[in-house]
Amino acid sequence: MTVPSKVLLVSNGHGEDVVSERLVRALKVLNPDVQLYALATVSDGHGLAQAGCTLLDAGPILPSGGMTLESPSALMRDLRAGLLTGLITQWNSIRQADVTAVISVGDIWAELLAAGVQADRRVAVQTLVSTRMQGRENATGRQAFRERITLLERLVLNRRFDHVFVRDTDTAQRLEDQGVHHAAFVGNPMMDGLLPKGEASPEPSEGRRRRVLLLPGTREGAETNLAFMTEVLSLLGTVEAKVAWAKTHPPAPAELQRDGRPVSAGQATLAWTDEPFGELLTWADVAIGSTGTAVEQAAGVGTPVVTFPSPTMRLRFFENQARLLGDAVQLESRDVTAVAQVLNRWLQTPGELARRANVGRRVMGPPGAAEAIAAAALGREDAGRSPRVGHDSATRVR
Repeated sequence: MTVPSKVLLVSNGHGEDVVSERLVRALKVLNPDVQLYALATVSDGHGLAQAGCTLLDAGPILPSGGMTLESPSALMRDLRAGLLTGLITQWNSIRQADVTAVISVGDIWAELLAAGVQADRRVAVQTLVSTRMQGRENATGRQAFRERITLLERLVLNRRFDHVFVRDTDTAQRLEDQGVHHAAFVGNPMMDGLLPKGEASPEPSEGRRRRVLLLPGTREGAETNLAFMTEVLSLLGTVEAKVAWAKTHPPAPAELQRDGRPVSAGQATLAWTDEPFGELLTWADVAIGSTGTAVEQAAGVGTPVVTFPSPTMRLRFFENQARLLGDAVQLESRDVTAVAQVLNRWLQTPGELARRANVGRRVMGPPGAAEAIAAAALGREDAGRSPRVGHDSATRVR
């Protein structure tokens, strides 16, 4: 079998870009001469370009950050920003791609785009859906693709992909039962490069202030979410907090500058930092988040998270996330007092933190998937996997 020398990654989301970057590193380890291309359908693809990918034209960057159908207002803003033109541009880029292997990272849209590539080998990495996410009633419309792998998606995966990688063993077994016999779970690529707290050896909590990490996200509403979190901090007493801020420009309040100098929020202190994201996750005792991938990664290393709805995203998104992560997170209403009460209770109960940390590590699964997925894309299924492939202490928050 000819080893592919040109690989295209179709990345359909900010969190998916994080996974794609892990895959890029693993591909380079297995084949240093590989030529890498990327279609970042949502972001500007900056991280993928820095990782060594040639970016294909994906059209305009949308205001919603890929959450187009989360609300009618988001849809209208994206339409005005060129949504339809962007979809056509993405399809044309795909049809013109000259590659020998393609990896889709994300949901059904990434898979449909990858299915249109003329390539010898196709690999799907379904980062979104788990059997744990499905609600009591079957969702309809776009929501159905967020909670289960639908018949349409299964047909695409069966007919157009050689390998399908999912995020847990239960989902792999469900697909097997439904006829997708080439589905597998080989670990969680979101966790590649991140050390669990037990291995990172964080400083003991005795004799120091409790630590809180703020995860406001990168989409619309990140600034509003950060302001809400700052209000929560003011009710937590003498805690130390840091912001994991991934957007280019710092938000208001203006005094929050990325120079590491803390400011006050009640009795708490709050600081910007450029520390690696993995180190921030293990530094914190707890986190407050209203985002996707960062919350999942925090749970996966053993940092429990209190979440709350973001004004620009449907409540159902956060309900799905809460079902996915179980007791590693707690979804509260967007109420400052309610969120602060949960955090205070957790911080005063080490046993509760430990229990929730164990849940998070279990449901997110182990690292080491990137090499297995890269091997499949390169036609080296016997290459095995290493739990440390992609480890990089300088990994930044996305």
